[in-house]
Amino acid sequence: MTLIYAIIFLMVLMLLNLIIQNGVEYLLLKDVHQEFRHIGQQISKELTQELKENQTDITKLDLVEDFRIFSTNLAAKVTDADGDLIDVSKELENIELPQGVKPNQFTEFSTKGKEFLYLKKLVQYQGQHLIQLEMVRDITSLERTEDILGFIILITTMLGAVFSILSGLFMTRQILAPIESIIETVNKISIGNLQDRLKVRDVDDELSRLAKTFNQMLSRLEEAVKRQRRFIGDASHELRTPISVIQGYINLLDRWGAEDKEVLEEAITAIKDETENMSELIEKLLLIAKGEERQHIEKQEIAWERLMSEVVQESRLRAPELKIKVVKNPSINLKGDRNLLKQMLRIFLDNSIKYTPDDGKITLSTVDKGENIEIRVKDSGIGIAKKDLANIFDRFYRVDEARSKRQGGHGLGLAIAQEIVKVHQGEIDIKSKPGVGTIVIVKLPKQ
Repeated sequence: MTLIYAIIFLMVLMLLNLIIQNGVEYLLLKDVHQEFRHIGQQISKELTQELKENQTDITKLDLVEDFRIFSTNLAAKVTDADGDLIDVSKELENIELPQGVKPNQFTEFSTKGKEFLYLKKLVQYQGQHLIQLEMVRDITSLERTEDILGFIILITTMLGAVFSILSGLFMTRQILAPIESIIETVNKISIGNLQDRLKVRDVDDELSRLAKTFNQMLSRLEEAVKRQRRFIGDASHELRTPISVIQGYINLLDRWGAEDKEVLEEAITAIKDETENMSELIEKLLLIAKGEERQHIEKQEIAWERLMSEVVQESRLRAPELKIKVVKNPSINLKGDRNLLKQMLRIFLDNSIKYTPDDGKITLSTVDKGENIEIRVKDSGIGIAKKDLANIFDRFYRVDEARSKRQGGHGLGLAIAQEIVKVHQGEIDIKSKPGVGTIVIVKLPKQ
């Protein structure tokens, strides 16, 4: 490809040089032609005037020597109407001039290693006598100048061709070096090796932007693979216990279940509970996985007070002994996924209900913050220790493993809620103090 570009460049350069050479030659000859024609006109005029004044025989005039006053480079030959020689310059005595050339027409000819320019003019005298004036000028130096110019142009063209090829090869290597690096890095990348990145040059060009985009894609891919592996590891870890329980009861039934009714009922109840537990766990894991993959959501206008009332009504039916208060703000509306936001509120209320004593209190409030709304879920529950606050959004994290098992759940609720907040471009924060209670603060954009 570089060779092709070099050939094209050479052809263009040769064409330009040819145009320049012909242009210079044309301008030089044009000046000579104009000068020659002007001298011819002056000579013709002078010759006519001299004959008119002297009224003498034209053969007695020293015409050629008189012409020298117009140009020292001029040689001339004068003949009469019959072609008889009247006068001739010494330089032309042994030179054969061109024949059949029309008057006032320039002609170039060469002889004895020299180049000449020839012009013939007809001079009328006394209305009948016709004198033929043939003028010759040596243009050997001009031709040599043109030859030197052509040689210089040829050398320039060749040097330009060599320079274009070498510079093309150098530039091609410079351009292809980042591409080779990209190819080398891409060949190293596999599902087990996603940490390599392309080197990004400190130049804002197409290759640098391509490398940055590719690195961003690798980062997203690496994060997706990490999430997938974490999902598989979390699922495997959490499913191991219920599967072990079910397998243990199946072995128990295989040995004594048919003969012992109490063992049979116990095993069936345990297997049913663990199956429901696994079903709930799998549903939550899938929900988290979908939330991580979800980049956009279909937003709709939501009457926030109505949504809160629905969730609170459900929670009161589940925990009638608790005082659940709603601080109403009917002016607040926002755009979002109604089902996801409803599930987020359920998660917060479920946690508050689980860890708040029967005589406790739960309060929901919403504050208009201009472009955002601030949702607060406050309870007077047992609270969370400071050392655990940094990990409460981690999957399967339980503040107290034994307490969590008694209360139920898998440690996935807050992780799901966090994904819902993220997909709505919001923020979530939890403040808590043991023995005092917990406050969940969520900030969501209205649009």
